[in-house]
Amino acid sequence: MPYLSESGEISIAVSGDAMLTQGLRMYQEPAFLKLRDIQNDADVSLTNLEMTYHMHGEGTPQPETEWTPTCAEPRFLDDLKWFGIDAVACANNHAFDYGEGGLLANIRNLEAFDIPHAGAGRNLNEARMPCYVSTSRGRVALLSCASSFLWQGRAGPSGPTIPGRPGISYLRHRVTYTAPKSFCDELRLAIEKLGPDMRRRPPNPGGSVPFSFGPAPQPHEPLNPIGKDGDTEVYFLGHRFVHGDSFGMGTEPVEEDVNDICRWVRDARRQSPWTVVTSHTHERGRSRSVPPDFLVAFAHRCIDEGADLFFGHGPHINWGMEIYKGKPIFYSLGNFIYTNNTLSHIAPDAYVRMGMNPWEHTPADFFDQKRGSRYRPDEYPGGYPAEGPNPSPAEGVLAVVDFREKALREVRLYPLDTRPGTHRSMAGRPMLAEGAIAQAILTRMKHLSGLFGVKVDIENDVGYVRL
Repeated sequence: MPYLSESGEISIAVSGDAMLTQGLRMYQEPAFLKLRDIQNDADVSLTNLEMTYHMHGEGTPQPETEWTPTCAEPRFLDDLKWFGIDAVACANNHAFDYGEGGLLANIRNLEAFDIPHAGAGRNLNEARMPCYVSTSRGRVALLSCASSFLWQGRAGPSGPTIPGRPGISYLRHRVTYTAPKSFCDELRLAIEKLGPDMRRRPPNPGGSVPFSFGPAPQPHEPLNPIGKDGDTEVYFLGHRFVHGDSFGMGTEPVEEDVNDICRWVRDARRQSPWTVVTSHTHERGRSRSVPPDFLVAFAHRCIDEGADLFFGHGPHINWGMEIYKGKPIFYSLGNFIYTNNTLSHIAPDAYVRMGMNPWEHTPADFFDQKRGSRYRPDEYPGGYPAEGPNPSPAEGVLAVVDFREKALREVRLYPLDTRPGTHRSMAGRPMLAEGAIAQAILTRMKHLSGLFGVKVDIENDVGYVRL
């Protein structure tokens, strides 16, 4: 009798960003428990863990982190398992919020709670490597990387005499801007008047916060090199402008990073019958509602190298799904668990960024200020602009993918409501969306997936993609 794992059948559940700062197992709402049942019914359930879990004092808040350094007590990891999560991705922009100490403590606690994890490690190889989940339907590999990250949080390779640098698996990208020749000539004039340093890349690639937003350094070159002009291109402040008929922007992944990640994709596909790759990406494409070109190219490459499924997260809204060479790609699944407004500790730098005094104000004061501040307009209801149809920070999708005989058979899209208008202690806990909210989320998902040629049928508040 053949092994069940040789049948080519499996059900894989994937979700977006999980930021859990409270327990879960005490809640009894049917729409909440149904969500847990869906995950437990799948053979494996995977999510992005967008914060670290350790006690305060096990890491140092990084002053350059975006908005608020996030961490929570390790005991909540047990609730994540209770909710059905089998393995987590750890490569994201919050993985290094508490520096090397926080990242390593998070790894220790995930291992102590027996939660497989990928995307962060004690060196670059460890961060790039997949983790594995054993199921009755076969072993599943998960690989995790991020295109949006703290620059100092990149993992480093080990040398013959020096250990590697703890951090995350990163995916850099380059940006090329298209502009009319008259505009490029104005940039050349500015360089002539202000000096050749105007061609240099800023010390922090991407602007005031050292994220990877913007062009990445070439492999093995200085962080702020001087670009070289050509007849049809000009470098200004490290950005490449190419002559064109109109203004535009294109992005592409750094091939060195893609090759290194895909080296482990090829390894995973030989070590397990099922391989899943995920990326944390804040950068957007032509509008806030579509993924950037470099993410599409990277997802395709991962499928080409043998991945069975690709899912993304990061923008905190849904993007569409694509079926590429018979394999599903979810460019963003929005929010999964988003209870980040009940952190018990706030870093002093975060208070200062809000114009507050860390010696006088409390966490509740901080979140009162943050909710109505220009820093996070996406955190109050309706904060996003309308883009065909209107995206919402309260939305997410839990996707369940069924394979039969190693081929994609069906995708089920369960809409999630994270309820931003409720009391702060409840906001962000996911519920299975119903009625008008479910229809709005699924209608938008149908529209955005249609851009990739995918037909989504909506039946009884669930989206279906059938092959």
